[in-house]
Amino acid sequence: REFVPEVGAVPFPGYKLVRLRGRGGFATVWEAETSGGGRAALKFMSTQQATFAARELRSLQAIQTLEHRNLVRIQNVWSLPGCIVIGMDLA
Repeated sequence: REFVPEVGAVPFPGYKLVRLRGRGGFATVWEAETSGGGRAALKFMSTQQATFAARELRSLQAIQTLEHRNLVRIQNVWSLPGCIVIGMDLA
């Protein structure tokens, strides 16, 4: 069963969706409240196009370790039925 992002949903322990921040062709970005009271951005990318999803995962693995003041830091990458989720700093 596919996960459907909506206000109040908990896609992973420690993250509760607060509001939709943006929508694009392949993904939606949600603001989430963390268990520590902070905020994070969760990007939900559809895996319906398997080639796109595999390429995106390889790209994420390559850039996840990069740190620069002009880049948003990726905290985690998860997989849910129907989507890849990227947890990152809320900008």
